[in-house]
Amino acid sequence: MEIFSNYPPCGDRMATENRDLRSQLVREFGKLKIRANKEPDLAREIDDLVLFASHMRMVEDKSRRAFRPCETTLAVKELASISTRAGSLAHALESPSRHARRSCLQLAVRLETMHQTTIDALADTPAFKTDRDDYVLLDVGYVRTQFPNELRAVEIDRRRLAEDLRPLARAASMATPKESQDAGRARDNFAHGVGRHLAYSYQRLTEREPTIVVDPPEKALKAIPYAGLPTRKALDRAGYPRGVFLDLITNVFLAMHIDTDPLHVARSAIAHLKKVQPLSS
Repeated sequence: MEIFSNYPPCGDRMATENRDLRSQLVREFGKLKIRANKEPDLAREIDDLVLFASHMRMVEDKSRRAFRPCETTLAVKELASISTRAGSLAHALESPSRHARRSCLQLAVRLETMHQTTIDALADTPAFKTDRDDYVLLDVGYVRTQFPNELRAVEIDRRRLAEDLRPLARAASMATPKESQDAGRARDNFAHGVGRHLAYSYQRLTEREPTIVVDPPEKALKAIPYAGLPTRKALDRAGYPRGVFLDLITNVFLAMHIDTDPLHVARSAIAHLKKVQPLSS
């Protein structure tokens, strides 16, 4: 009896995956305004990405897990950042005249990228007394998964949000991470390599520099995928990054099953390209 009789041989399976990936890449690059004289280079760019993906399948990289433990010193810095940002934002929300959109987005990203050591420290924080003389216990699961969505909402209840932020700031200031020597999650060099390759390809094929666009407040609202979590819809609003290159890198990461935040990689790739190969050169 053949245990793996329902699966094609490894070589056939990889060939099938490469063929499917190639068709997805052709579709994504087809959305770009490629110069006519650069059309012959398109196939080579796609071939390189398919080779990258084949290499990734053969080399298992354990360091690419999303939320690894980290060193105690890093957890302390993350907790201090959360406490400071949450406290400052709560204070800003109390004044209707102060803009808080950027601070809300920054805190949302900070909460979504906490290391496991930081999450454990918040979860171990005991119940504490609030200004209203009642005791509360921080719901870390809600803080990690749902609260960032509230921070990103277009319309917010400033008073209620400020009341939620104060206990978070207090809990983060009280939390004490356990001693850990874990080096934390390593930089995903493969994702950054693909990102830089896409930046070079975009500039070479379109003869335009890759950019990330942030819409001004008067732009109309519309639903778009959130870079970093494309399965969730968000509103295209002021301070919300988007753009052709960001769409390209997000969709290519989806096709190649790369789970690193494409927005972070895109910004890094653009900065690297401007440094080593600006379009003016």
